[in-house]
Amino acid sequence: MVQNVVICLAMGLMLGCSESGRPPMGIVGGTVTFEGKPVSEGSIIFEVKDARPATGKIQGGKITDVTTFEPNDGVAVGEAAVAVYASSSEVASAVVASPDVNQPRLPKGYMGSGQSSLIPARYNNPSTSQLTCEIHAGENHLEFDLTQK
Repeated sequence: MVQNVVICLAMGLMLGCSESGRPPMGIVGGTVTFEGKPVSEGSIIFEVKDARPATGKIQGGKITDVTTFEPNDGVAVGEAAVAVYASSSEVASAVVASPDVNQPRLPKGYMGSGQSSLIPARYNNPSTSQLTCEIHAGENHLEFDLTQK
């Protein structure tokens, strides 16, 4: 029994997880600009392989409130693929139930659906944005300058 506990603890340390089972995290801040001008508002997503994605807000060109497990805890350490969405107004993020309670539906405008993006659509998906960054333990200051091309 004790041997199993020791093995589990050793495995957790080798995988880089904390005692809570969560990966090491990096706190993220920085800026997002489009054609050199601050993105007024939007959202940002960080996807690190084999880790839970993190989401944050963009307000006045600044990256804020980046969360993976609990408010402002940051992003899992590692190479992150990044997506940015910017719209002309804040988008509701709550899922609204449809008349059939077993089939939830998304409200109009959820994560940009039905709204026009202020930046090229390729930035809206981590697999097409070509935006990446390395997240380190501790503070991370990131700068993304998006372009039309």
